[in-house]
Amino acid sequence: LSHAGILRFDARQAGFAEPETLHHHQADLWAVVRRLIFADGRLARIGGDTRVRYAYCQEYLVPAALYAADRLGDAGALDLLAGWLGSAEREAAFSADGSFYRRRLDHLANTSPSYYLRLESDRACALAMLISYLPALRPAVPAVPVPVEGGWGEPEHGAVAQRDPARLAAFAWRAHHLAQGTCQPPQDGDLAEWEGNLVGSVDFVDLRPGPERRRLLAHRQESFAGGFLTWGRLALGCGCVLDEGWTAPADGQAVHHLAFAALPDGRSVLAIEVARVGALHALVRGARALHLNLPNDCFNGGERTIAGAGGPLRLRAGEAEGRTVLGSRWARLAPGYACVGLAGGDSLALERSRHRRGGAFRSLHVEELVWGAWDGPRHAAPGSDLIDAGWLVRCGGGDGDGAACAAANPAPALDLGGQGRALRVRLPEGGGWILALNLGPEPLPGLPAGRLVAGDARDGVLPGYGAALMEE
Repeated sequence: LSHAGILRFDARQAGFAEPETLHHHQADLWAVVRRLIFADGRLARIGGDTRVRYAYCQEYLVPAALYAADRLGDAGALDLLAGWLGSAEREAAFSADGSFYRRRLDHLANTSPSYYLRLESDRACALAMLISYLPALRPAVPAVPVPVEGGWGEPEHGAVAQRDPARLAAFAWRAHHLAQGTCQPPQDGDLAEWEGNLVGSVDFVDLRPGPERRRLLAHRQESFAGGFLTWGRLALGCGCVLDEGWTAPADGQAVHHLAFAALPDGRSVLAIEVARVGALHALVRGARALHLNLPNDCFNGGERTIAGAGGPLRLRAGEAEGRTVLGSRWARLAPGYACVGLAGGDSLALERSRHRRGGAFRSLHVEELVWGAWDGPRHAAPGSDLIDAGWLVRCGGGDGDGAACAAANPAPALDLGGQGRALRVRLPEGGGWILALNLGPEPLPGLPAGRLVAGDARDGVLPGYGAALMEE
């Protein structure tokens, strides 16, 4: 899309005729990409990002949005550019030395000055394109709004998304570092940090830790009107190295089972997570479920206020280190944005760092909300569960939404035996949902009654490694 925009405007300014093939399927592509751009112009990177946060690839929005306004007649494309420009201005003001990124990326400027300067020049080039192309812009008439609500999926990649007025929900199994989710208001891209988001983690004892310690075993997904269900398994602790020459099996020490459902209420994501040790003892440093990333950097003024049952808590970026137990099953993270621990824990906790840690280049201050967290080291017996949890994330509610959800679901876990997990959840505005997951290869009978919305349950039986979402 960006190259189509560059060629279109360069050809116009140079007096060259552009080839009609330039526009082949660009409208179809924009219809998908547009759904994955937050209202403030931030890209919704549902599969993650291997580079510096809020830079580089973000700049491609400039020629792409200009193209969408000029050729495709997208009435909202220039609003996206206004949001991008506002973010760029906030960061430049934060740096306060004439650079675009220096204060946020100071460590990168010192450790890799050539890469840092490349990022500075990317932004300069994007601004130059904006200045150069705007005089040549002739927006298509009539301008039309491009629909942004709806679903999208790519089963081979294991990626699925659903956007509604109050919620952008997504999951990607083959994400960078594997398996990450999204559930946040689509208006605010400043709430987005991808790595490991909405997926619990286990830290194994390992002399050479790294993301290659996880492997994707299987995944499935099913979309329906207003939502989706995806489920699958990851091998954890693959090939961990201990002293005295011992190395963990290459196929892993535990299996992480996960079911992730975007409910058709336009607001909620419901999930079950179980990480179960395999046939050998495992030496584990700690584990946590949920793992919700909450960016807290210059774009939001470096300060956020969250609230739980114990009252509000003001968070200044980089002020603290370590874990703080909130003493609450629910937390309000931002206006209209809440999280509720349903099963497998007593309280949400906040894990903080004085240093930027978002992404491979540590380019973003991030607060991390976790559920069912514990620290070791400990020996975990074969067949024991390192994570056994369920949780709910909600968008578009009032200040009391998280508390109301927690109160409506004091004991949502259903007993399906050791091989199965299920949650029955009732929403404050009405309606009930059942999410079930089979952790084993054998069929699991005894599912509660309900209307099957997605998954592969039949006649109250869940097939091996199957999942189901049902409406009560």
